[in-house]
Amino acid sequence: MTLYGAPGSLPPRPKGKLRYIPGTYGTINLAREHQAIDWFWDEIIAHDFILDCSHNHLVAEEAAWYYRDLTAKIAVVLNGATTHTPRCGPYNAIVGSQHWKQLLLYGRTEYFRTPFARRYPVSIEPLQEDDIAGVVLWATDTNFYTPGDSPKGNFMLWISHPEPYKGLPEALEVAVRTRVPLVVSPSLAMAGHRQAWQAVQPSIKSAVERGAEIRV
Repeated sequence: MTLYGAPGSLPPRPKGKLRYIPGTYGTINLAREHQAIDWFWDEIIAHDFILDCSHNHLVAEEAAWYYRDLTAKIAVVLNGATTHTPRCGPYNAIVGSQHWKQLLLYGRTEYFRTPFARRYPVSIEPLQEDDIAGVVLWATDTNFYTPGDSPKGNFMLWISHPEPYKGLPEALEVAVRTRVPLVVSPSLAMAGHRQAWQAVQPSIKSAVERGAEIRV
């Protein structure tokens, strides 16, 4: 297995290889991203299977367009947003839940039926007949932590940028049902994050009204 990643990445084990991607990483300019993959393009399409885990799935999109005979061995991993799919199919997608698979099959974005639905688009082009959608379940190892008494009391912590696929609405619902205080620490560095934070305010207010203790 060969991992093409940014400096600081670790090679896959066992016996994996690591190739650093030069170019625009760190200050990504999407209009110039093609310059970062030109150097290994011939090499990467020669692999038996190509799994694209990048944010914008540039390799999968270009291969699907220019090398139509290779699309059966190309898959993209959607780790957060169904809207970040290649724009030229056919392509194969790997998602982390059956719910996300249904979103792709029916042409829905991650905003569908969330508090963000009125602010963001909820429709995308659904998967085509020749596309394949696979599920590899997201997993979190919780064995390291056992809830118990604490001098400061028990609480839950949600910390991320407040996009809908980061699970803040679900965390609010858990706080309502369990009555365990929830500490919310949003990252608001980008304008889109601030817009998402405004969109979720009614859900926070509703959770408080339903008895949840929310600390922001």
